Amino acid sequence: MSNDTKHATEVMAAVQDHASLDAWLKGEGLDKALKAMNISAVAKKPGRVAKRLGKSLGGRFSDPRVIAWDKERKNVYSGALSKGDIKDVILSVDAEIPVGAAVFQTDLYFRANKEVTEVNASTVSGITETAINDLAQLPTDEDFDIRTRVALTLARIFQTGLKDSGAEPDTIRQYFIPNHDMAMVVVTLPIKRIEFDEELVGQVALITRVVPASELDDEAQAQLKEMKASLTKSGHPGAEAFGKLIAARARPVDPTLL
Repeated sequence: MSNDTKHATEVMAAVQDHASLDAWLKGEGLDKALKAMNISAVAKKPGRVAKRLGKSLGGRFSDPRVIAWDKERKNVYSGALSKGDIKDVILSVDAEIPVGAAVFQTDLYFRANKEVTEVNASTVSGITETAINDLAQLPTDEDFDIRTRVALTLARIFQTGLKDSGAEPDTIRQYFIPNHDMAMVVVTLPIKRIEFDEELVGQVALITRVVPASELDDEAQAQLKEMKASLTKSGHPGAEAFGKLIAARARPVDPTLL
């Protein structure tokens, strides 16, 4: 087994099956977590919230993080990684898509106010085995596990702008997004999700390849530089402008980059 393939195998082995996570989200698991959030929402301070809610998540998600906790809104975030065959995770489409397995990131948001407690479960980003192997071959001092999580996080941030880009959920497009001195090839694919008690069709940003930015032409490198700033907290241009930026960077899918 080559070293890069070993990395991909280890990454896959370390995460839960997506089918199992999906069943938990659609069953009593998420209901119990929602009840735990409902109980926590009466507290004036969030001191025990993370512990109580974390226990209800059964080890499937990361330790909950309190985003806001005041009289008007109480928001908590957690995330999970899972692995699954791409065709089994996304909705069926009449187009060429990446084949094989991928690691996916699912965001879980709880929010509560005086009247209601709600949950949003969304699989937002992913990275294919091929792209994981690409990461393993690129020179960097960054720990490989961190490298993979950074890639997924950048794809997740990018995904937040898709709705404002005006693209229909079943519209498959390809993008280049920056990661240090690398270019990540991302395709957008339709996927079911739960957004505050409503089942919707959204988009997952799937990383299919990772290549050195130096291998791209000058125009693509200039676009990467512009995108790089917009993916940071200080350089983010706002939802509407970010959506327009993404819309302008959409490309037809190149099958050789799947």
